[in-house]
Amino acid sequence: MNEQSNILFDKVSFKTYLFKTRENKIILCLAFVALVIQFSVFKYMYPYAGFINGDSYVYLRTAHYNYDINTYMVGYSRFLRIFSVFSKSDTALVCFQYFILQISSLYFLFTIFYFYKPSKVIQIFLLCFFVGNPLFLYMANYVSSDAFFLTLSLTWFTLLLWIIHQSNKSLVVWHTLIVFVAFTVRYNALIYPAIATMAFYLSSLLPKLKLTGIIASIVVVGLFVLYTGNKYKELTGFWQYSPFSGWHCK
Repeated sequence: MNEQSNILFDKVSFKTYLFKTRENKIILCLAFVALVIQFSVFKYMYPYAGFINGDSYVYLRTAHYNYDINTYMVGYSRFLRIFSVFSKSDTALVCFQYFILQISSLYFLFTIFYFYKPSKVIQIFLLCFFVGNPLFLYMANYVSSDAFFLTLSLTWFTLLLWIIHQSNKSLVVWHTLIVFVAFTVRYNALIYPAIATMAFYLSSLLPKLKLTGIIASIVVVGLFVLYTGNKYKELTGFWQYSPFSGWHCK
């Protein structure tokens, strides 16, 4: 009987598992309520967004003037510029950063629950840890790339789990896109294609698609490096790409 139940459960799609399973629907509703309450209380205590001396103002200046290059990578500034089309409220920005971060963490958690089926105790602990984590609130409250990059990184790592267990062509495309956006935000993402190579190797994709996924993530990173280096050459006369989180003219 147990074996039959497991077989039937394994055939359930992730969408059905997440939104049509009574237990998970209740968990998601409770998590949403908890997130709203936490955010409301936090913003009552900290009504304004935080600014990091130097960093935040560079991001805002880059977004305002739509610079192609600056002393920090331009991905987060592009995000700010796009967000400003919909709202110029700092509270709206903090709210959006917080909830996309929490959505990415829930996507990560329920992917783990779906594939690895940990015990209920572990599931409850992980849910409480992520949903109730005060660090996410403080991180999202800053005009900084931290929350946005963590959101992208959690999504990227979750996609690797899907590539390993239920790979398909669309995952290759999404993975390439997330790696590209993450690399435009933080230099740390340079290592992501190397880590993803192992995931593609373990996946059930055809060898051609495995190679495509690996090469595509390397190519998008390389294209951004070339683009940035060429922009700096136009500005300074030297082709350069910084080995740090920002760029510095020679």
